[in-house]
Amino acid sequence: MEKFERLSALYVKRLMPPNWRHFGDDVGDHWASLRLFLWGYAYERQGSSPDYSAVACDVMRELESKPFDERAASTAWCKFEQKLNTKNTNPGLNPLCTNHTKYRWKDGVEKTTRKDSAVQLALQLDKPIVAWARDAIASGDLKNVHAKLMEINGVGPKIASLFLRDLAVWYNLVPTQDRQLLQPIDTWEAFVASKMGGDGVPESRHDKCASYIVDQSQKPEHANQGIWYFCTEVAFSSRYLVGRSLENQAYFDRLLRHHLHRLKAGAEAADEFNG
Repeated sequence: MEKFERLSALYVKRLMPPNWRHFGDDVGDHWASLRLFLWGYAYERQGSSPDYSAVACDVMRELESKPFDERAASTAWCKFEQKLNTKNTNPGLNPLCTNHTKYRWKDGVEKTTRKDSAVQLALQLDKPIVAWARDAIASGDLKNVHAKLMEINGVGPKIASLFLRDLAVWYNLVPTQDRQLLQPIDTWEAFVASKMGGDGVPESRHDKCASYIVDQSQKPEHANQGIWYFCTEVAFSSRYLVGRSLENQAYFDRLLRHHLHRLKAGAEAADEFNG
């Protein structure tokens, strides 16, 4: 897993700073903290519209001068619906949709949301959601913070783990237990873990894949980031290329060299464009 742990540096440098430095005081301001969570994590559900996170982020920005009080959650959801003209907002799985909201499912049956929105959860906390989650990881309260995040409408175990994993890496937090909860397992983590772990780590058993990454890594959260980065950014989301790379270190290294060359060429092109 060491080669994947090293790739975490590319994930952090390329993919995290635009989110984590763009939204202002994410540990001191509720609206900035929610913008980060909604933009980079809450809408990472498969099949979620790419419009949702952008719209949610704009809503948070429009509300940042408003009081963060009991009216904030309903106001945020109303603005979200208005921006999308109340069409295709997917209330049943939308992290901005408030609890007890009535909506019609695809079959026309009327349903009611049973979970809080991200804003409603944030209103229950004594500090912004990023600072709250960071401090919970630091204190070893992973089970509770992971479970609490899943009380948000549309947030399941993978999204909760994704958010907490990146928090742990960003703030250099090293929990001593329950680190499997910092392992978001998607197609790529499951594929790599099963290939490396053999018959004892079935690709369909995400719990075993998470435990395998934790057990086989010095820095499990970094390894998890690195696996995703290699598979999607270096190997072009090709199971064939990933499989060959796992079997042949020279092939892995060659793909990585090509990727680094592309990054260098892209940086040079950006310099020319800016110049």
